[in-house]
Amino acid sequence: VGCGIGHVGIELARRGCEITGIDINLPFLRRARKDAERVGVAARFVKADMRSLPFGAEFEAVFSVGPTLGFFAKESDNARVFSEIARVLRPGGLAVVDQWKKHGQRKKRSWDEKHPDGSVEKITAWEEGGRAHIVIEYRGKRAHINYRKYTAAELARHFKVAGLAVVGTHFLDYWKFLPVPMSEAFRIIVVAIKNQT
Repeated sequence: VGCGIGHVGIELARRGCEITGIDINLPFLRRARKDAERVGVAARFVKADMRSLPFGAEFEAVFSVGPTLGFFAKESDNARVFSEIARVLRPGGLAVVDQWKKHGQRKKRSWDEKHPDGSVEKITAWEEGGRAHIVIEYRGKRAHINYRKYTAAELARHFKVAGLAVVGTHFLDYWKFLPVPMSEAFRIIVVAIKNQT
């Protein structure tokens, strides 16, 4: 959900998973399709609004990585996304959400990320008003994304309302995804399961 340019989906496809990525941004989807073809993996990328997913209860797992949940200004729209994630899962299916932890950091941080094709993406990020702000500059284009950052407890509440039960919460560093104490974490990963019935 909110697959962007397909990094996570393509890696999962490399590992043998059958992947469907959804995003509203058509240029991102085109890039994802092109990158999947370039590395020789089968992955389906679909243009869709995450508040109304065009699927039934057919997925074993739903992933949301990075700036996806909390994207909308109205919290009722964000709650619909959690409900849609729950709806498209099969009984016993897992929802896995990765999000930056709230830090209240107003100072901007910038870094470069290299892509497999050798291109470089410049990213600048900061927090303001309970939302994460991310500016991405890539190949002469600039995009500003902002989304609400949830605590682990807030994610758990949204999942509970959507009918999912949290089965794991993990606190990780930013770059290596290694476990760290909550106070040192940059990322939160919450795993929830859909009831078997």
